[in-house]
Amino acid sequence: MARIEQVEDEIVPLHPPFDVVLRGFDRLQVVDHIESLQGHLALVESDRDATVRHADDLRKEVEHLRSEGAVLEHLRSEAAKLADQRQRLYSSPIAGIGGRVEHMLTLAEQEASEIGVEAEQEVTELRSQAEQDVAAQREHAHAETERLTLLRTARGGVTAASRARRA
Repeated sequence: MARIEQVEDEIVPLHPPFDVVLRGFDRLQVVDHIESLQGHLALVESDRDATVRHADDLRKEVEHLRSEGAVLEHLRSEAAKLADQRQRLYSSPIAGIGGRVEHMLTLAEQEASEIGVEAEQEVTELRSQAEQDVAAQREHAHAETERLTLLRTARGGVTAASRARRA
């Protein structure tokens, strides 16, 4: 209990007891003490009011920061959406054009793609046909070369036999 009184004395300092006069305490000392306590109470009340105002200001600041955080998060979300939209616009040259024109360009791109595929197929077929024609021409040239070689050999044999007869 002595410890509690000591802590209370530190918070609100107590004055020494009043002088005892004929009937009770000295009135001036009591009045001075009460005025001192009222001054101290006014100081504590003003500290309390300042603390309440400061706490209210801090609460408002927290609310403001929270609302700014929500706005910032919303702005980040919007920025991400716009970045995605920009990326789509840059990746697709026909994006953002009117619906009908966009449809026409899409059809044209599909038709161009089909024509490209057909051209590649035609080139492949022509290349294959050309390779077959070249192979056939080689075989024909080889066969013709052999026939001419045999014909030459045969003529050479006939010419040699005729010379032998004449001699």
